[in-house]
Amino acid sequence: MSNIITVKSMSKLKVENNNIVIVVNEETNKVPINQIEVLIIENPNCSITASVNIICAKYSVPIIYCDQKYTPLALTTSFHTFYKQLSRLEKQIKWKESRKQKLFMKIIEQKIDNQLLLLEHFNKDQAIIRKIKCLKLKITKDNFISIEAQVARIYFKELYTNKFIRFAEDEINYGLNYGYAILRSVIKQQIVAKGLSPALGIWHSNQFNNFNLADDLIEVYRPMVDYVVYLLMIKDNIFTKVEKEYLQQLIFQTVVINNQKKEYKTSVQIFINNIIDYLNYDIKKIDLPVTNCEHYEY
Repeated sequence: MSNIITVKSMSKLKVENNNIVIVVNEETNKVPINQIEVLIIENPNCSITASVNIICAKYSVPIIYCDQKYTPLALTTSFHTFYKQLSRLEKQIKWKESRKQKLFMKIIEQKIDNQLLLLEHFNKDQAIIRKIKCLKLKITKDNFISIEAQVARIYFKELYTNKFIRFAEDEINYGLNYGYAILRSVIKQQIVAKGLSPALGIWHSNQFNNFNLADDLIEVYRPMVDYVVYLLMIKDNIFTKVEKEYLQQLIFQTVVINNQKKEYKTSVQIFINNIIDYLNYDIKKIDLPVTNCEHYEY
């Protein structure tokens, strides 16, 4: 059984016989590395030996580092785990710009569909839902980014009230950022495992971002986080240990892809395979992840 290990107290982490050893005061806990899905460091005063980073890289266990407000700021992951790395990279570099644009437009359309599923689940204003559907129908290759931005403004205010401002310094944004980082860590891990460069995005192309491709792929999954944050925080507007633990469980929730229900991590693997096939072989159709909270186990 894989686990998400969260280190909250001032601790020392080291490695003994393929175990991550966490020492807090006089108490010692050992966790086998092959049972760890993600390692989250929430206390900036933790002491971590180089051997911890090395063994996590060897077993493809991402480490997420947070600041004092529990905002994820850094992530480590392994590289060169695919057996035909150069061959896959050569093909990735040759992906056609027109195909990448078409694919990202499909990703944005699916993201909006997933947002609509969430609004409908919570019985939000039907006029707002119809407005978003109308905006989606207007999407073209020339305007889909601006349509996405319009939808996002309407969607977040309908979900979290008109007072909500994305990226503001508040509890709901802390929760969203934390949840997105959890999902993104798995995506980054799987991108590398498939032999792709995470820096070479489909649409995102920030030269200072080493994970542009992960930022492309996470778009369809974001409503998974939005759901948990709404469910737990809309009434009391606080971000505590409880909310963090629920958000961590997102990677074990169910996503529909290729008409099958799959655990999140497996869906990411299939999603990346679908993208590789779509961009390498010019196939006409691609199946994208459908995030429906009716399938979650909370």
